[in-house]
Amino acid sequence: MSLKKYEPHGLQRYYILSTAHALDEEEKKIRKLIIDIMEIHGCQVIVNGVFETLKYYLRLLNNTDNFMTTYVKTLEENTEINFEHKIAWNKITGE
Repeated sequence: MSLKKYEPHGLQRYYILSTAHALDEEEKKIRKLIIDIMEIHGCQVIVNGVFETLKYYLRLLNNTDNFMTTYVKTLEENTEINFEHKIAWNKITGE
């Protein structure tokens, strides 16, 4: 993860959602990087499981249709999203 990713956007919060879990030896590095990003760019990075996040946050929305439309549009248009993430999304929504 590059710190430069957070520079030009002025982001307040950035979510990294995954279906995989970090190895124990990587956890310390990840925590340090999250702190560095906050101190340097003022951006809060939240690393969480995609299923846990969706389960928690979707229940707070009045209308999940808007979320789904925006999320799918982001998947289609954002060039930083890797093809394997799009395949994983298709698999998740197909089950």
